[in-house]
Amino acid sequence: MRTWPLLLIMGLSLSLSACKDEKPQAESTPAAALPEEAEQAPAEQAPRLVTLTPAVTETVFALGLGEQVVAADASSTYPADAEKVATLPYFRQLAVEPLLALKPDQIVTGPGAGPPPALDQLRATGVEFLTFEDATSLESAKERVTKIAASLGADPKPLLAKMDADIEKAKAAPEVEAKVLHIYARGQKIIMAGGPDTAAGDLIALTGAEVVPKDFEGFKPLTAEAVIAAAPDVIVMGESGVQSMGGEDSVFEIPGVAQTPAGKAKRLVLVNDQLMVFGPRSGQAVFELKTKIAEALKK
Repeated sequence: MRTWPLLLIMGLSLSLSACKDEKPQAESTPAAALPEEAEQAPAEQAPRLVTLTPAVTETVFALGLGEQVVAADASSTYPADAEKVATLPYFRQLAVEPLLALKPDQIVTGPGAGPPPALDQLRATGVEFLTFEDATSLESAKERVTKIAASLGADPKPLLAKMDADIEKAKAAPEVEAKVLHIYARGQKIIMAGGPDTAAGDLIALTGAEVVPKDFEGFKPLTAEAVIAAAPDVIVMGESGVQSMGGEDSVFEIPGVAQTPAGKAKRLVLVNDQLMVFGPRSGQAVFELKTKIAEALKK
């Protein structure tokens, strides 16, 4: 008896039965199509910033917004990252086309940006201008940090805490007793004395020193008679000013300086120019001035 036809029929029956019992699998739905994982809108791009003036640029970077800065003006040399972005002309001499080519959303600046026709053209394009007044004290420097942070959506607390710590450190350092002359120089032809009401004068006064001469406001050309009458114990200058004159020896060749206690003892204190304004590092500036003036008085 031939049994293979019977076995074949039985095998086919079992296969058909298995196919009936097996449930078809659902097609996988792409994750993006699931309701709970609906496609999200792209994140809003952070505003592209252009910063002008040293103190404002430094503050924006200190607030942790450096990655948004696409350009800074030539006077903004701190921090080092500020020199890695595109460099614009000095903030009083802005050129419209190179600035607009960077496609900024906001221009953040201190007072004095210009010229006015350039500012008018920039505003006409819809670029937002954020202007913040110069700080004139340690407190107003902190207030400006808070205002800039609020305008740009940053958290000011870490920077304010650091500023407070620097200020406390400066206050704890011994005060100095000396008459100090602040000289601003740009080459041999521009040599001026800074009065007590300037930012540099205020910072020097916070060391305990007396700023001389004290009978004028702002800056005025330095004369031999004024230097001799002021009789400073120490001269304070920005590093770039001394460099522009040709070095430290040139300072003591300024008419009248050699006849003063500072000139006779060669007491000259050099400070980074950008520390001589009120900003995020003002506490450091006061501490540095205290330390360097005290050291100079040992001569």
